[in-house]
Amino acid sequence: MNAPAKVIFVFLLGSVLVGSTQAQNLVPNGSFEDYTNCPTSFGQWANVVGWTSPFTQSADYYNACASGVVCSVPLNTAGYQYPAQGDGYMGIITYATLMGGTYREVLATELVQPLQPGVPVYITYKVSPGGFGSNVNNSATWAAKGPGLNFFMDLPTDWQSYLFPNAAVVEMPGVLTDTAAWTTVSGMYVPDSAYQWLAIANFYENEQSQAQLLDSTAQSDWAYAFVDEVCVSVDPSYCSGGMGVGEHAAGTTQVQGTIGDGRLRLYADRDLKGSMLRLYTLQGALVWSSTWPTTDPFLDVPVPSLAQAVYVLKINQPQGPTQALRLFHSVQP
Repeated sequence: MNAPAKVIFVFLLGSVLVGSTQAQNLVPNGSFEDYTNCPTSFGQWANVVGWTSPFTQSADYYNACASGVVCSVPLNTAGYQYPAQGDGYMGIITYATLMGGTYREVLATELVQPLQPGVPVYITYKVSPGGFGSNVNNSATWAAKGPGLNFFMDLPTDWQSYLFPNAAVVEMPGVLTDTAAWTTVSGMYVPDSAYQWLAIANFYENEQSQAQLLDSTAQSDWAYAFVDEVCVSVDPSYCSGGMGVGEHAAGTTQVQGTIGDGRLRLYADRDLKGSMLRLYTLQGALVWSSTWPTTDPFLDVPVPSLAQAVYVLKINQPQGPTQALRLFHSVQP
C-alpha cells in the first residue's frame, strides 16, 4: 500500500498421488503467520514467507507483534479487525482512481505443487473490508467488490495489460461492506491446466466494482480488503467452508454444498427444515426449487440437467436471513 496518497502512517493432497491419504493445503503459509521480520510500517508484504505482491508491489502486512497503530492488529492504519486465525493478515487496495482507475494491489503465491488438470480443487479464503483505521489518509473511503482468486501457469509479466479480465475462478458476489466480520469466500474449480500460481485481487475494472461510500471522513479515495486463511485442496472437507459464500458471524447458519452428476448435496450446521431452496443462473433465471424436507443436516437431491456454469442457490429460512451460495457445476466429459 504505497500509493501516492498514502502517508506514514488471500481431496486429499492437491496432487492426489497414488496411495496418498494425507490432505494438504496447497497454499504455503495461507494464514500469513510465518514472517521474517515483524512489520514496522505499511507496504511490508516482503516480510511474509512465501508470498509476493506483483504489479504495484505494495500489499500490506499486519501482525499482533507490531507496536503502535500503523501495522498492528486489531487497530491499524487501514482499519480495525482481529485476525480470522492466528496473529496476522494481509491487506490490499481493491478499487482506486489512481493510475486512471487501473491501480490494484495483488497478493500471489506459488502453490506447493501444481494443480492436476481435471481434478477438482476446493478453495476458501476470508476477507474483511478496511475502513475506520488509525489514519484518515489510509482508511478506506469506499466499499467495493471484494477480491477474487485466479490461477496462473506463471504470473503475468505485464499486469497493466492483464487487468482487467472481469472474471475470477472464485469471487464473492456484491460489495464487501461489513467491517465487523470476516466473510468466507469459497468455491470449487476444475482446472484445465497444471496451474502453479494463484493471485488474489479485485480483477474487475472500476465500472464493474460497484463502489459505494463507506466513510465520508476518510481521505484515501480507495476501497480496501484484509485477507486471511487462504486454502486450496482437493479434499472438499479440508478447507473450512468447502463451497459457497457466507459470512461467519455469530448465529449465522453455515451451509456448504456441491452440485454435479445430477445431484445437489448440501450440509448445514443447524436444522433447516422447511427452508425454501431456489437455484438460479447468474443471469437470474430460476432452474430448480424445492424445500428442505427434514431436520437432517444433510441433503442429497436430484436436480435437472444443467450446463457447466456457476449457479446461485438462495436459501430462505422460515426464521432467519436469506442466504446465497455460489455453486460451480462441472459437466464430466
